[in-house]
Amino acid sequence: MRGLYIHIPFCKQICSYCDFPKMIAKEDKYEIYINALLKELETKKECLSYIDTVYIGGGTPNLLNNQLLEKLFIAIEPYLKTSKESTIECNPDLITDEQAKLFNKYHINRVSIGVETINPSILKLLGRKHTKDDVLNAINILNMNGIKNINLDFIFGLPYEKIEDLEYDLDFYFSLKLPHASFY
Repeated sequence: MRGLYIHIPFCKQICSYCDFPKMIAKEDKYEIYINALLKELETKKECLSYIDTVYIGGGTPNLLNNQLLEKLFIAIEPYLKTSKESTIECNPDLITDEQAKLFNKYHINRVSIGVETINPSILKLLGRKHTKDDVLNAINILNMNGIKNINLDFIFGLPYEKIEDLEYDLDFYFSLKLPHASFY
């Protein structure tokens, strides 16, 4: 199986637990990065035949504005069309109806939402800005736009976390009847 991973390193804030390359940058840097990324993809075109999966990770890929997301999707559309699974990582509080429409239009058939936890005090400890309601709203937006393959990413074993907090996150996930969750 051959996959294409595209890293979008931009974040609103830096989360202390994240080990991936990331940065806080002004929006004008986003376009410079995307343009450079598209040039590199063009130079690697011959190596990119027979792609089975596409994964757009980060950072926070859905921090990009819709014009830049579409520019990226147009450039990689040949891979998205034929990929068995095309995934984008998203922060729940940033998912919009317009984004979900773009995901659907360009064959993104899986969205991985960075939930981490739904415990408000642990979210605050992590520096995360979303709420449980943001997660539910994001899932609803994705579902209304035909995206049913949704993954929720959680973290457990965090400072001050109790077993009841993990059980609460697990109960929340199971109540949604989604196809996949990752607990790290």
